[in-house]
Amino acid sequence: MSKLLEKDRKRIRMIARGISAAMVPLMFQSCMYGGPPDRERDITIYGTVVSENEKTPIPGIKVSVKDIHSYTITNENGYFVIYVPIQDSYKLKFEDIDGIENGSFDMHKIEISLEETNNSLNIELIEDDAE
Repeated sequence: MSKLLEKDRKRIRMIARGISAAMVPLMFQSCMYGGPPDRERDITIYGTVVSENEKTPIPGIKVSVKDIHSYTITNENGYFVIYVPIQDSYKLKFEDIDGIENGSFDMHKIEISLEETNNSLNIELIEDDAE
């Protein structure tokens, strides 16, 4: 009987270790990328990044906000969402970080006021001439 209990304890310990190990990346990602919004103190800035000439979506663009330690990457439709603490204005930076995989685009910086943009942005990036 005690051998059976010992086997059960070992299984329970293994399961608990597995759950703990699985939670580490989730917690790291939450800290690294800003985690879910705090509804009282955060707002959502979202939008689409397209090429200036062809107006096609650009995946793989890093969207970051100055003085805020979180960022996001545009998806295959050029769409991004980032949660930021409420402020009067924001300085955003759009960087092509995937090399020439989806074309090469110049970095773009803008300053926005949420009263002007209503949290939604449509950004057009210029293709880099140095290809």
